[in-house]
Amino acid sequence: MNALGGKLGHGARYRMDRWVSDGLPVYVTVLAPQGPHALVMNEQHAANKPIAVVVRLVKLPDEKWKGFLTFEKRPVPRPWCFVVESILTAVSTGT
Repeated sequence: MNALGGKLGHGARYRMDRWVSDGLPVYVTVLAPQGPHALVMNEQHAANKPIAVVVRLVKLPDEKWKGFLTFEKRPVPRPWCFVVESILTAVSTGT
C-alpha cells in the first residue's frame, strides 16, 4: 500500500460489479489505499447504496515486485491496478 500512497492496514481491496447490458456483467478490482476512501466505501456497501469512484491506473512501482492481486478464481499478480482517486456518493439522475 505504501507504493499507492496509503499506510499498511488502512486501505482495502474491492470487487466492483456492474451490468453493462443483459447477460454482460463487468467485474473490476479496485484498491482504496486511503483509509477515508475505504471507510466511505464500506459505509455505502453496508447501506446497500450505489457508489461511483474515479480511479487511476497504476503500473508496477518496482520491476522486482510480482504485482497486484485481483479478485478472480485463480489470482495471478498483475503489473497494474485501479486505485481510488475520489468517491462520488451523490449521483445525479438528471431530473
